[in-house]
Amino acid sequence: MTPQQRATYLAIRQLGGEITVTPDTARPLHALKRRGLVRFARDLLGVKVARLRDNRATKRRQRRMKATDSMYHSLTEGYFIPLVEGTI
Repeated sequence: MTPQQRATYLAIRQLGGEITVTPDTARPLHALKRRGLVRFARDLLGVKVARLRDNRATKRRQRRMKATDSMYHSLTEGYFIPLVEGTI
């Protein structure tokens, strides 16, 4: 990865995974697209944006968190959980 591509990729990650395509960032973004790291889309106003692709590790983490949340909610849903003495 060239330094310009690396800087663009880090900028996307710092901005929450989405960046507007400008003439300054178009070339590095298309190179990142060829590598499979970025995909292009349009926002609600029709402006072209580049979004990070979810990799396997991100998807695995999301599935694990969803499973943990559903297990917790099934245990506590509908039941009163009393406060423990001595806690704030």
